[in-house]
Amino acid sequence: EICLDQVDFSRSVFDSSMFTKATGQMVVFTGANLNKASMLESVFADADFTNATMVAACFRLSDFSGAHFDGCCADQALIESCDLSRTCFVKASAKHCRFGKSNLKEADLSKINLFQGSLRKAQLEHADLSCSNLYGVDFYKSEVYKTRLERANLKASNIAQYKDGLR
Repeated sequence: EICLDQVDFSRSVFDSSMFTKATGQMVVFTGANLNKASMLESVFADADFTNATMVAACFRLSDFSGAHFDGCCADQALIESCDLSRTCFVKASAKHCRFGKSNLKEADLSKINLFQGSLRKAQLEHADLSCSNLYGVDFYKSEVYKTRLERANLKASNIAQYKDGLR
């Protein structure tokens, strides 16, 4: 296990790198290249990923609660079984990104472009998805409770099929 508390990795290149069981409070990845990087069983609560590129990255079983991903590019990324509660993904590009089984409670995903992405089995209680492009997004068994969806593009999504998750 490696501890990275308050380390500044701004604009660093981690293309295809792996972080396993890494921890760090308030770690800064602003503008970093995390394309094809993996973060597994790691804890980066309150980290700053603003404007980072994470194309085809794999984040699994990790805690990013309170982190900032504003303006990041997470196209084709797999973000699975992660704690993303209270995170910010404002104006992020996440085309074809999969947030399966992730906790997005109280997350701000306003203006995100999640074109043909997935929120399968995600927890979206009190999340903000307003003004977002959710075209073709898979909401299979996601929990959508008191979630803001004003002016979101929900065309071709399956949200209406899973009305049991809508409360």
